[in-house]
Amino acid sequence: MPESQPAIERGDSVAHLGHTGVGRGRGRKHCDLSATSSLKKLWHDPVGSKVIAGIILVILAASWAAIHFDWWSVVLNATLSATRWVHAFLIATSPIPHWLIGLAGLIVIFAITILGAVAVASLTAAQTAPEQTFAKIERPAWQSYLTDTFFDIRWRWTYGPSATPENLVCYCPHCDCQLIVHDLTSIPGMDVIAFHCVRCARHIKKIDKPLAYVKHSVALLIQQNIRSKLL
Repeated sequence: MPESQPAIERGDSVAHLGHTGVGRGRGRKHCDLSATSSLKKLWHDPVGSKVIAGIILVILAASWAAIHFDWWSVVLNATLSATRWVHAFLIATSPIPHWLIGLAGLIVIFAITILGAVAVASLTAAQTAPEQTFAKIERPAWQSYLTDTFFDIRWRWTYGPSATPENLVCYCPHCDCQLIVHDLTSIPGMDVIAFHCVRCARHIKKIDKPLAYVKHSVALLIQQNIRSKLL
């Protein structure tokens, strides 16, 4: 019985190798079939077939021209001549070794390339830097404060050079229609103004002060809100 176990193990090993070989063969066959099917699809594709045909024509034309005009010998002779000239230049005798001159030339070319790249990068950065700088600057919150309600009236305004509210315009708080200001009295020192809405067809607010005084009061309230809430 002990002698039969190695035989069984050898049989299993042979069987395992057989399966492995079959698997590898199937894998290679599958790869070949995949490559063949891919080529067939590419050949039947309208664009792919034209590309393949163009490549074949270029190869055939280049081969015919190389044989007919003897281009291979021309290219070979030019390559050999350039190689001989470089070799002769490097080994030639002079007060300064030519190989050192060649090395210096390569260093100069490399330096010029680096300087050109740095110059291009600097110009690109100079063109994009202002936009990026302004993009990073956040607008102060008070500059977005352009409307509010005072004296039961909606007001809108802009800011002047000294950051003071200007161009105050009044609107209806209900329909947002611009209001018309009427002076209801002609008695000096007894100013009564009415803010009238055309759409609502009524007076929105009556104030017993001149319009200039009301606008100045609104500007002061705006500045007070900016100091207390937005700064």
